Amino acid sequence: MKIDFTKLQKAFIIKIKEDENLTLRGQDVSFEINPNYEFEQHNLTIRIKVFGEEFSVGYPKENTSIDELILDFYSRLHDCNTDNARHHIIGLKILQLQNRFSEEIISLREKLIRKYQDLKPEEIVIDFSDLPLSENDLSGFPKFGIFIVIKGKQVLMREIGFDEFNYKLDDELETKITERLKN
Repeated sequence: MKIDFTKLQKAFIIKIKEDENLTLRGQDVSFEINPNYEFEQHNLTIRIKVFGEEFSVGYPKENTSIDELILDFYSRLHDCNTDNARHHIIGLKILQLQNRFSEEIISLREKLIRKYQDLKPEEIVIDFSDLPLSENDLSGFPKFGIFIVIKGKQVLMREIGFDEFNYKLDDELETKITERLKN
């Protein structure tokens, strides 16, 4: 069985644009191919990844067309505990943000614990989420924000914006948290 992964990638990106109004770049979509010995009727497993995380899995048969394979990917989305591809892709984008900022989040949490010795690590929640009421960017994605919750109260929410990979969790963020904790 021979699959043209360049065509598959382009077809998948077009399907997401048409159905979900999200624009993915070629570098956002990748595939992982594994021999599949679990199911006798399938001899190949293709995992499609968006932002480096698994979007879905397909089991092509001999002579499976690209359109059939994309429908196969979509049919297995219910296994991902999501109601649609758009929400799943936005969730993968959030996971990418968490991974991107993981070291800075750890550092910020450690600074807060040193500064406020009565704080326990589990009392500080630093998380990312989409801002569903925000205006979407040109790619169709909502803006994202970082939420900081301390002892069950939201202390700070900061919008990351569209250019999240040039964003830094800076000392100004720690200063604003300190100001809010004093009040």
